[in-house]
Amino acid sequence: MCKDRVDYRFKIRSKEDAEIPYKKHDHHAFVAEIKEKTREEILKEKTYRERCIVGYRIEDMEKEYGEAISNKRWDKKRECYVNRDGEPVVHPSEIVFDEVLAVIPLSGEYYSNAEKDNHYKKRLDKIIRDAMTSSLRKRDEEKR
Repeated sequence: MCKDRVDYRFKIRSKEDAEIPYKKHDHHAFVAEIKEKTREEILKEKTYRERCIVGYRIEDMEKEYGEAISNKRWDKKRECYVNRDGEPVVHPSEIVFDEVLAVIPLSGEYYSNAEKDNHYKKRLDKIIRDAMTSSLRKRDEEKR
């Protein structure tokens, strides 16, 4: 539950009004303070649907990983296996479920954004893939 606070903290006054005391006819500005959600709150609001989507994405990654191994697609520069498109793939045991779940949008958010923006699905797929392969980035940072 998000605890938003709304009040009338600021008055709109001109420079000339600075010397004049406040009157009944002064206007108020509407101020809304929105609390940022924590990672735990975001994960709690995820439904069965979003959890299933993460499971399906992990299964797809497992298939891509198996194909990459059988076709011996090893990238020496990045020190990982890559799929047909040259994107890195990891073993499902290296995927952190909660990291991927955190980036999956709720149904309403997904469909409203997909309708507004034609490229939303592609950007979301990239974000999800980045979350799934985050173990590679962490490994690279440790090497530095």
